[in-house]
Amino acid sequence: KVSRFTHLAAGMGFDIHGCFTLGMPGETSASLKKTVDFALEHPLTSAQFSAAMPFPGTSYYDHCEVEGLLEEGGWENYLSPDGEQQAIVSYPGPEAQGPRGDRPG
Repeated sequence: KVSRFTHLAAGMGFDIHGCFTLGMPGETSASLKKTVDFALEHPLTSAQFSAAMPFPGTSYYDHCEVEGLLEEGGWENYLSPDGEQQAIVSYPGPEAQGPRGDRPG
């Protein structure tokens, strides 16, 4: 339904902004690629990709806390000194490494 809508709306002249969240539990390199491919295959005017953020009080935060996935300092490190969002979740294993060995986020 989303594919049909985006094509119809774009064909009618609407600007479409795609918002995508990356890094939820269970995400793999393959599912991340599928998300990016989806964005590229649709007539989006713009796209925004954001790291999943475990806000306190959410089930995602509780999951990260129970599993020990929050970075040292946790929520206090959500924003960098210049106000940019930073990753505060660290997943174990090879899927947590980027193409150059760096961590996503």
